[in-house]
Amino acid sequence: MEEANTSKPCASQAKKLKKIFLNNLQNAPSIETALQDSGLNAARFFYLLEKDAKFRLQFEKIINLKLEISFLDAALKTKSPTILSFALTNRLAEKYNKSKAGEAGAAAAPAQIIFEQTYGPKAD
Repeated sequence: MEEANTSKPCASQAKKLKKIFLNNLQNAPSIETALQDSGLNAARFFYLLEKDAKFRLQFEKIINLKLEISFLDAALKTKSPTILSFALTNRLAEKYNKSKAGEAGAAAAPAQIIFEQTYGPKAD
């Protein structure tokens, strides 16, 4: 088993590694792939997430965008009314969710979800 290299690289090398990792992350299919492609080991990555607020914010921005794109892509592929409704009310609140119009762009919960389930023939 390989030992993780947790030694601190010099400041310019660390800055370069972070930049390479963040650039790779934008197109990588996973965090693990971005780490491997950038030469940043997992121990150093977790250290940076904990100690470097600027790096953490950049990382979160990329991850949140990737998650949003994946969610929207999945919603469009499945054509599930529930998923599409949730996506529309949260992404286009001013048009599809009047109660959340002031929070456009914010992750708002749907105003109301109603589940209807019937058992057997309907009584008249």
